[in-house]
Amino acid sequence: MSITALKLLKSAAAKGWTFKVYGPDEPDYVGASAVKAWEAVKATEEANVGFFADGKRLGVAYLMAPSAMTCSDEETLVDYSCAEEGSPKNEFELLCDAMIEETF
Repeated sequence: MSITALKLLKSAAAKGWTFKVYGPDEPDYVGASAVKAWEAVKATEEANVGFFADGKRLGVAYLMAPSAMTCSDEETLVDYSCAEEGSPKNEFELLCDAMIEETF
């Protein structure tokens, strides 16, 4: 099983990025572990996840844990951090694009 959202978290962690996972309350997880961030997403079934490098927010993605009631393994990632029209994409947006293109 290849879960797109988990692959994104692992790729970001490999770059040294950190995460803030927001479920329905305050951040459910803040740190650099892709596994712990994914556990926080799974605990709430869906979450907005902020991606950070050197304290600067790179972007936000909406991640879902796959289940029979929510989504398939491939449909677990929505990138809400679109570059403004005409602006170059940042490293986070390029990584999201790569994960989505690889899936489909």
